[in-house]
Amino acid sequence: MLTDLQRSSLPRILCVGGEALNRSHGTGLMIERHFSKYPSDRLVDICYQKLGTGKILKKNIYLPFVDASDRPGLRNMLSRAGRSHSMHRFFKVPNIEWSEYGGPPDLIYSTCYSTMSFSFLYHVYMSLPKKVPIVNHFLDLDLSHMRDLVRQYDCLRPAIVDTWALNDNIAESLRKYLKVKPELVHALQHHLSPDFKTYHAEYSSNFRPAIIGNIWSGSAFRTLVAIWKMCRESIPSLPDVAWAGHPRRFDVFKSNDVNWGRSQVPLKDVGYLSASGLKQFLCSADIGIVAFSGTYVDDQQYDLHSLPSRIGDYCANGLPVVVIGRPNTPPWQLVKKHGLGIAIDPNARDMAAKALTNFILDREWRQECGLNARKFAERELDLERYQSELIPRLQKLAKHKIDADSFLRPKYRRQKRWQ
Repeated sequence: MLTDLQRSSLPRILCVGGEALNRSHGTGLMIERHFSKYPSDRLVDICYQKLGTGKILKKNIYLPFVDASDRPGLRNMLSRAGRSHSMHRFFKVPNIEWSEYGGPPDLIYSTCYSTMSFSFLYHVYMSLPKKVPIVNHFLDLDLSHMRDLVRQYDCLRPAIVDTWALNDNIAESLRKYLKVKPELVHALQHHLSPDFKTYHAEYSSNFRPAIIGNIWSGSAFRTLVAIWKMCRESIPSLPDVAWAGHPRRFDVFKSNDVNWGRSQVPLKDVGYLSASGLKQFLCSADIGIVAFSGTYVDDQQYDLHSLPSRIGDYCANGLPVVVIGRPNTPPWQLVKKHGLGIAIDPNARDMAAKALTNFILDREWRQECGLNARKFAERELDLERYQSELIPRLQKLAKHKIDADSFLRPKYRRQKRWQ
């Protein structure tokens, strides 16, 4: 428990991303865990998207973007400049009464990863009464408008005192395009309960396959369905996959081109679970599935850079992990590197179905991978250890002095209207 003096010495942190921090996506849940011991009155979330439910932080600022696509001649001007439709939307420097939020921030913890989110961060930053340090934690990376992203990042570079990357793919791209040397900082940390799955039984009709969280890729979803059907040809008693996730995404597939609710779709919705319910759900499961990418890539940048936070949940609870994804994706690489389970290629369905069938039927294999997953969590994903290092580090970063004049150089002024 922190004393009043200790609390007052902690920096006020402004969390900046795109979507509001909530429990319907991995970034929100990650920040909720990481800052669970941080005084809530010294944290503020600012966003331009309200999607999702279940806000993480008590203090929230919502600043909608301005759709400028109807300005005369703007669409043609942007098209000639090679900018996408998303760049038709601009932000304004907001007028925020920071006294309502305990005063201006001392540090910005940013999870920005795209042109749009960095544009938002720039405008928020220009509204601050003082220039403060920024730590940018890349939990994703969208390079679809790379030139714009580089320019947006460069405009903020004088204030960015630390850059963190979730995985090796993101770190490599940051070095290549943004010319920075990021630190690899995992975001999959969990409270490591002494209760986790330590014994894996032989296959029976009580076998429990599980998925938690979002299935972002429609192609991955259809690939999972197809591979599961193929596995049932060898294991007729194979149960449906239980899916515990936010109902918003479940409804998307339900209303999509999949014939939902019939026997050919082997998924069962168990709803959005509480923390205790999720713990029980995972400890009673036999494998944890990550349907990451399918026979085609829905989004090249997402496929190459993202690492679903649910892998941390599976590892913390001693579950062997099954990844459906391409060999160049972070989930595939992580599972292979640490022996967390199996990674199967969606473009080799026959081989994938055979490998998954063998994995399901091989108790010792699953047992070994489950133990590897828990050991990986204890070695690299211990939340308490991470928190003990995070808070002192943020205090140190907040003490950096930022030169306000560095934002007034001509190149920033010339580009300002495009931010």
